Amino acid sequence: MNQPVRFSVIIPTFRDTARLTACMESVLKCGTEQSFEVIVVNNAPEHQASEFLFGDPRVKVLHEPAHGSYMARNRGAEAARGTYLAFTDSDCIVDPEWLAEAEKVFQGRDCDLLGGHVELFKVPGANGWIYIYEKNHAFRQDLTVPRGQGVTANLFVRKKVFDELGGFDKSMLSGGDWEFTSRAVNRGFRLCYAPGVKIRHPARESFSSFFRKQKRLAAWGYQNGKIKHHHSGLRMLGSHLLNNGRNIFVQTGQTEKSSEKPLIFLLASAIYIYKTVILSAIVVHIINAEKVTAY
Repeated sequence: MNQPVRFSVIIPTFRDTARLTACMESVLKCGTEQSFEVIVVNNAPEHQASEFLFGDPRVKVLHEPAHGSYMARNRGAEAARGTYLAFTDSDCIVDPEWLAEAEKVFQGRDCDLLGGHVELFKVPGANGWIYIYEKNHAFRQDLTVPRGQGVTANLFVRKKVFDELGGFDKSMLSGGDWEFTSRAVNRGFRLCYAPGVKIRHPARESFSSFFRKQKRLAAWGYQNGKIKHHHSGLRMLGSHLLNNGRNIFVQTGQTEKSSEKPLIFLLASAIYIYKTVILSAIVVHIINAEKVTAY
């Protein structure tokens, strides 16, 4: 493996061996004339390297004991030899032309970072309401990338740009991808949306997993506002009450199928109320935001 490496695919994983195996199968089938390596970063210290043997010389397994997916991604980037870093998640399935399409975009457009299309799919037995909500409003890179915000489910970065920016903020357990891409754009680097660079991501399977995610986003949004911007808890709660209620109507309006709009309105309202409860509990010290898990 001494030949030049074009892409370094970086996949953090945490107690997710079954889905990681499916992800790896899709990555290793990528059709591209360029060479690539795959760096799996295990973030669960109790798991051993023997659990991540994929029988392919392009695969390297690293271990990052410090908790947090962005710590794991930084660890992978440190070891990467590719010109481009290709980030995805262990529960994602990449398109066979994922790397080849990214290569075309980097060769044909002036891009430093690239956010691709994320298609949501429903796993057997999963909650249909959650799927409808997330396929309409989760991972909408077509909307967020033009605003300077991309997600690591499907994100490419020139390695020299990643290194110049200092990587992901290792203090963040959630939202670090948006922080990183926003920081890159504010520094003058160009983030492009590429609909042909595609991956598939499972929708949340149940209401419990769906609302755990909302709790994590609320708690770590609170932490980030407190640490980075020195905002008080009451200020962040007030901002949420004043501003995020509008998302109910924005998301309902953006939903393409009229038959799905009532469900979107209902779930968006539930998210707003639930986050209000979580933030209120944090403000009065019932919930410790620092202890909300990253996974």
